[in-house]
Amino acid sequence: MTRFKVKRESKRTDRQIAIDFADLWFSRYIRSRDSDDNGYAFCITCSSMHAVPDMDCGHFAGRGHMGTRYVETNAHAQCKKCNKYKGGEPAEHYLRIVEKYGKTEAESVLARSRAPDFSTAQTIREAGDYYKLKANQIAGAKGIKWW
Repeated sequence: MTRFKVKRESKRTDRQIAIDFADLWFSRYIRSRDSDDNGYAFCITCSSMHAVPDMDCGHFAGRGHMGTRYVETNAHAQCKKCNKYKGGEPAEHYLRIVEKYGKTEAESVLARSRAPDFSTAQTIREAGDYYKLKANQIAGAKGIKWW
């Protein structure tokens, strides 16, 4: 008996499309914000230096927490090794946030990550538009070419 795979249509919601758009531009903004004028950035957790396109946008409180998904003090340029293979190094990331912004902000990020999510497709899309503008301004000033 031969089995055929049934091709399923994608049922992506407007909210998911908005999240994908906002994630792309927020990530580009964070990586360009954290880069130097030559398009290189230091990893927030291990301090290794890489070209911006080779970095990830690492979140201290993971992206699953919509309350902090687009919070700038929660996200930093992070090398792929730390972000993907070492699970984001949350303890080290926390210490770096404390160094950079203070313990009050680090605790605020944690508290906001636990808050309920009331975002809509429209508010997420607006965040994406905002970060697209900011990312392109910084990239233009630093000469970063998007990949």
